[in-house]
Amino acid sequence: MRRRFAIPTSHAGKINVTPLIDVVMCLIIFYLLVGRLATDRQAGVQLPKASAGLEDSATSPLIINIVKGDQGNPAGVMIDGRTTDAATLRERLRLHAGSAPEKAPLVQIRADRRLNYASVSPILAACREVKLRNVLLTAQRPEGAP
Repeated sequence: MRRRFAIPTSHAGKINVTPLIDVVMCLIIFYLLVGRLATDRQAGVQLPKASAGLEDSATSPLIINIVKGDQGNPAGVMIDGRTTDAATLRERLRLHAGSAPEKAPLVQIRADRRLNYASVSPILAACREVKLRNVLLTAQRPEGAP
């Protein structure tokens, strides 16, 4: 009688990568969110204080930062952390508006509190030219406000 010896199968050689994939996905989402917040805050805009108004909860707005220029230079316009000129701004607004500007997503304009209205007026005129209706001027809540 001949005996057959079965080769034992070992599970020690297999690695379960499911938990690793879960952790990596969480890290990716975390860095995407942090990156989005960093680009919004990167401009260093000091928003004006507001005593009244509503907080907006719309998704994926186009954020336009208007920063104070250096030593007499005019104010700079930043979208997604990059300085843009007037032609690029209008093109970006047209892309954001799409085929139905009245239903386009929100546009937030964040201007430095030290700027005058003449620095903000061309951006509002560009939004009006593209026929965007959902345009907000962003302000900062005072400390202790509800």
